[in-house]
Amino acid sequence: KCNETAKSYCVNGGVCYYIEGINQLSCKCPVGYTGDRCQQFAMVNFSKHLGFEL
Repeated sequence: KCNETAKSYCVNGGVCYYIEGINQLSCKCPVGYTGDRCQQFAMVNFSKHLGFEL
């Protein structure tokens, strides 16, 4: 997990992780979000659920 100062790195409910060895922050995104910081709404998954593609 990330330290207190880096907890706001992930957005939209993403959980921050620190990857030792490469000294990098990473996020585990909730369902429906993607991107390095969970900043993108996963519209592709949403549209497939509805039965059409963008």
